[in-house]
Amino acid sequence: MKGCLTPSAGSGARSSIYRGGTDESPHAGSVGFGRTFVRLSLGLVAAALVMLAVFAAVCPHAAIAAPAGWQISQLTTSTGSHHPDTDGKWLVWLSGSEVMARDLSTGEVHQLSNDGTSKSDPLVNDDTVIWSATTSGALHGYLYHLSSGPLQDLGVIPDTPVSYDAGRFAYRKQVSGQLMHAVYVYDLTTRLSTLITNSGDDPSLRGSYLAYANEDSTGWSLRLLDLTTAQGVKISTNQTPVSRVNLSDSYVVWALDSSDTMEIYLLDRATNKVQRITNDSYEDREPKAAGNLIVWESLRPDWEVMVYNVSTGQTLQLTDNDTRDMLPCTDGSKVYWQGEVGAGLDYQLFMAEPATVSERPFVDVPPDHYYEPAIDGLYRLTIIDGHRIVEGKRYYDPDEPDHAKNLRIAEYNGLLDRLEGFGPSWNPEAPADRAECAQFMWNYLKLAGVGM
Repeated sequence: MKGCLTPSAGSGARSSIYRGGTDESPHAGSVGFGRTFVRLSLGLVAAALVMLAVFAAVCPHAAIAAPAGWQISQLTTSTGSHHPDTDGKWLVWLSGSEVMARDLSTGEVHQLSNDGTSKSDPLVNDDTVIWSATTSGALHGYLYHLSSGPLQDLGVIPDTPVSYDAGRFAYRKQVSGQLMHAVYVYDLTTRLSTLITNSGDDPSLRGSYLAYANEDSTGWSLRLLDLTTAQGVKISTNQTPVSRVNLSDSYVVWALDSSDTMEIYLLDRATNKVQRITNDSYEDREPKAAGNLIVWESLRPDWEVMVYNVSTGQTLQLTDNDTRDMLPCTDGSKVYWQGEVGAGLDYQLFMAEPATVSERPFVDVPPDHYYEPAIDGLYRLTIIDGHRIVEGKRYYDPDEPDHAKNLRIAEYNGLLDRLEGFGPSWNPEAPADRAECAQFMWNYLKLAGVGM
């Protein structure tokens, strides 16, 4: 079978010409990287091609491969889990049309609604969830206190909540004849709305502060308003539209149209300094902030989840596959998002969190090892399983130069065919010339069936 790298007993497998190393049967799980050389060695090229062939055979769609130092878990399996939000204690989302909540300390999942009506995206803050749904022809608000319950019908509300905190929610209404919206804050106790601006968008509440996009005769700006004192900060962006504003305790983040792409910006609330987080050719949007983490989705070329650590200044791509991973949110340590899975590309929820030392697969591959991302990623995709296990500890032996197992797999599958001088005396550590590399690659392409 093309792409199958393991010769089975009695299958007519050719005998291995290369005699180095041990005599155990070759298998995909024992593939190694070998030592780094100034020039690629023949053995290392063969090892790399074996890895490519294994990957092409078993991983046509790279699933959930966590980057170095992180681990990724799928949280849901029910059909259509989407639009997550978190306050650090709870994760809420829509499962189909029903509102769900997960206690992040226990993992227990609760269904908060069960009426089959279409609902707005649920928002959670301080153990309370709010959403809206049309009931008897009118838009009603619903509140659920997760610590005590039960579900509370708020009655008719002016519009769909887009941000919620401290007993208030922000909403927007289309202004007749204009592209912009009127931005309001609605008090759940007094049931009164306060108009903030007639030319704004994307409001975000945090405590007594409201951040939003605004457009006036001077152009676009980001506004941060103290609702108690009516004092605020204005960050001018000239003629460039501001969108997807999100407010946290320490930062305001937003997306800004820039040269036919969207880029992510950050305002430090302590210093009022603006920082550009992204500067690339991708469309970056839907930023969220909590603690020192900024997350967003990036079109590269499908939607992937990105995270930026304000403390370290480091940007990391959390997902890398050929499906859409979207709408991330964070509690400052973990990241949650919806991603497509399965043949039907159904949305499920995922969580990424920093991996502890005990969760690293190989005790001899430290986090700062040059090849750690590749080694860790391939292990989590079950393509490699290490080199040896001693007293229950798994070792990869990243600097072990033994290519014998890889070469037997490569030779069996025809990757070494037509190499000049190939035989028992062949030196796998010798530099590979351009012609030999071309032959390696051509053999691999034939094995993978590319263009054949």
